[in-house]
Amino acid sequence: MKRLKNFRDLGGFLGFDGKKVKDNMLYRSGEPTGFEEDEFQEIMDDYGIKQIVDFRGVDEAAKRPIKGIAGFLYRNFDILPRQMKEQHDIGFEAWVNKLLPGEATKYLLDDIYVEMVVDEAAQRGYRNFLDILLKPDGATLFHCNIGQDRVGWAAVIVLKILGVSDEDIMSDYLATIEAVKFDNEQRLKQLKDHGLGEEKLKEAEILIDIKAQYLETSFGVVNRMYGNFDNYLKVALNVTEDEIDKLRALYLH
Repeated sequence: MKRLKNFRDLGGFLGFDGKKVKDNMLYRSGEPTGFEEDEFQEIMDDYGIKQIVDFRGVDEAAKRPIKGIAGFLYRNFDILPRQMKEQHDIGFEAWVNKLLPGEATKYLLDDIYVEMVVDEAAQRGYRNFLDILLKPDGATLFHCNIGQDRVGWAAVIVLKILGVSDEDIMSDYLATIEAVKFDNEQRLKQLKDHGLGEEKLKEAEILIDIKAQYLETSFGVVNRMYGNFDNYLKVALNVTEDEIDKLRALYLH
């Protein structure tokens, strides 16, 4: 049976009050596409997944729909509509071909990893995600395209609420490097085969890479804008103390 890309369980991390994140409750992945309906439903059943949160853009999700979501709670929250629009409108290869040297790094550090924290659409999407986690009906799978940036920050939010250390949160984030290594190598090879030069390939490689610096950028924005992560949760995502207590009761043991 085919497997989901960049798929992992967030269970097992040590959290608040010495408790651990429950296994088999919170799963993250890349987009669960490329399956027939029965294949997809079999995978979801194997993991007890009943809720699916899709952080891709609306157009992005429409171009690569998930077959077999009937019977599941499925929600699509477009986290970064402005930032992601062009590359999904014209395609990754054409978008990379337009980039000038250094623009990929600027895009990640000055835009994506900043706006995931402060963008209103992102804040609404992550708040809606927490609303689903507050009323679980089985396990939840949350995904975007690769399962890297948008899903990465969603995992940060949940794990921070559950009291997981920053070191373990970073470890989970960096686990994507190995999980998508083969796919990224194939992606770069395809771009090279299509005639992209070395400068463009370098920009593409930066865009699909994972670095601690990227997530550290988001944490820095949280501290500058909100003082600390607790204030970010309260002010930007409107998370109450009662909701934090409930999430910990639901997902820690």
